[in-house]
Amino acid sequence: MACTGELSIKSRENGVDILIEVIQFDQGTIYIRHVDGN
Repeated sequence: MACTGELSIKSRENGVDILIEVIQFDQGTIYIRHVDGN
């Protein structure tokens, strides 16, 4: 499985920092959602 591209998106949602990693694979796009903070 080759990684054709990777993109990190940093945005704010409801006052909370959201980090979204968009990884493009041969079989589709995978969205990994990270919520910063406790």
